[in-house]
Amino acid sequence: MKREAIRKAFEVEFDTHPLVLHYILLRSFGSEYVDWEMSTVNAEIRLTFKSTANLSVYNKIQAVRTALVNPEVYTAWQVFTPIAVSFSGDSPVFNSAIVPTPIECGVAALILKGLNPRLSLSNEVAKAIAACLVYEGLSYCEGMGSGVDKKVNHYIQKLLPDSTLQQKVKVAVPKVLVRSNKPVANDDVSVQAYKTAKLKQALASDVASVSSQMKMLGLSLG
Repeated sequence: MKREAIRKAFEVEFDTHPLVLHYILLRSFGSEYVDWEMSTVNAEIRLTFKSTANLSVYNKIQAVRTALVNPEVYTAWQVFTPIAVSFSGDSPVFNSAIVPTPIECGVAALILKGLNPRLSLSNEVAKAIAACLVYEGLSYCEGMGSGVDKKVNHYIQKLLPDSTLQQKVKVAVPKVLVRSNKPVANDDVSVQAYKTAKLKQALASDVASVSSQMKMLGLSLG
């Protein structure tokens, strides 16, 4: 692990992925870093890498630490939603009716799966994700992992006034050219399929960013 290169990970311009930050800290300090006070984590980052965790990095690290020690992130929507926002680098707001974006929900679902593959998101959390997607005008979920997609789509279907819309969108998604900046048509199905395809593309890009950042920083998963 190249310490000089790792300094970039704590710079706000690099926009380091939460899982990459976790790998850096895990390799550097061992799993016990999860139990440290955040002030100790910051002090060790300064000492080891001659760098300081900015607020965005701080929030991401804290979100990962919370996910590793608090299983309610997987089961309670009141815990999942602020952590989903925090994974993006924003400060979490607990005890508030915060609404994450569809991308924040999807990224959080993928990160949580990466942190602990043995745990699954509960029906309660799937309902919350479904509500977030419907709130943003989506009627179909794809790209969060097959298990999550299935649960979320089940609850989206219950929220839709048109029971046939979701299936129509599902069929239309593979036909969407996501390189374009707008749907191929203005009908509801085309618009919905375009939104879903763009979400799927964004989530795939997020997954790819983990390996690309690891390579850039001289890290490996092995």
